[in-house]
Amino acid sequence: MIRVKVKIGREINEIEMEEDSSILDLLKKLGYSREEVLVLKNKEVVIEEEKLKDGDFIEIIRAISGGFFS
Repeated sequence: MIRVKVKIGREINEIEMEEDSSILDLLKKLGYSREEVLVLKNKEVVIEEEKLKDGDFIEIIRAISGGFFS
């Protein structure tokens, strides 16, 4: 098992993951789809296939869409 710190908004939690887990595995565990978030690993944007390592700091930023009414 590995432990990563995950920041979503202002909240930071420590999460245990299996060895050889990826960002996509983490997103699935947290209930997010890759289309709705941007993920930073140790302050760098990463792709879903990126492997997690013990002690990584992951920040999940939710995508916001919007528009205007005329």
